[in-house]
Amino acid sequence: MRPPSICKVAIGATQLFIETPYRSAALLDALATTLTPDTFISVGADLSLPSQLIQTRHAKAWRGQSDAVKDRLVVFGIGI
Repeated sequence: MRPPSICKVAIGATQLFIETPYRSAALLDALATTLTPDTFISVGADLSLPSQLIQTRHAKAWRGQSDAVKDRLVVFGIGI
């Protein structure tokens, strides 16, 4: 799975996007391995539910952590 097309954005900008729940884990894996290690990835999963997860980490810290979003509705953010 490829991450979404990333276009050139202003320095300091964050790109937000969503993916269907069954592809959230694959997308997080793809982002964590494709982006530079110091790029921030924000994850907001199951927003407004008791199981809510909101975390921001460097891409290198998300590697191998895709189970945290498996089959969950997620809003992703990437930025520097």
